[in-house]
Amino acid sequence: MKERDLQLDLVRVFSCIMIICMHAPMPTEKAISYFNLAICYLTIPGLCLFFIISGTLLLPVKIDTRTFLKHRLGKVVVPTLFFSVFYIILNIIIGEQKDIIKIVCSIPFSAQGSGVLWFMYTLTGLYILAPILSRWLVNASQREIEFYLLLWGITLCYPLLNLILDINETQ
Repeated sequence: MKERDLQLDLVRVFSCIMIICMHAPMPTEKAISYFNLAICYLTIPGLCLFFIISGTLLLPVKIDTRTFLKHRLGKVVVPTLFFSVFYIILNIIIGEQKDIIKIVCSIPFSAQGSGVLWFMYTLTGLYILAPILSRWLVNASQREIEFYLLLWGITLCYPLLNLILDINETQ
C-alpha cells in the first residue's frame, strides 16, 4: 500500500472547499450578481484539481486491466445507476419525464437528473482510459509526453482564441 501524500490531501481539502463555495451561493433576486460570478470563476479550478489528483493517484496502473476496471468501475457504475434511476423516478413523479424506456436506455450515454451526474461519467471515462494511458506513459519518451501536453494546453486555450479569432462553431 502506498504511503499517504500529505500534499495531495491538502489539495483535496482545498478542492473540496472550492467546490462547496461554487455550489453554495444563496439564490437572490439578482442571482447573476458580480459576487456569484466571481465565486464561480475563482472556484472552477477545483474541478480540474480533482481530475489532476485522480490522474496522479491512478497512474501508472500496475495491475492487469481486467482487475483494475472491475475494481474501479464497480465503485462508480453502481452509484451512478442507482442515482440515475432515483432521478428518473423523481422526474416521473413531478411530471417531467414522458418516455421512460427512452430515458432508461439513455443512461449509458448521458447523465440523468439534469446532468448532475456528469462527473461520474467523466470519472468512468478516466478509469477506462487509465490502463491505456499508463502503458503509453511508460513507453513514451519525455519529449513525446511534453509534445502531447503542449497540444492539450493549446486546445485548452481554444475558448480564449475564440475571443480574438473568427472561429466557426457548429451548433
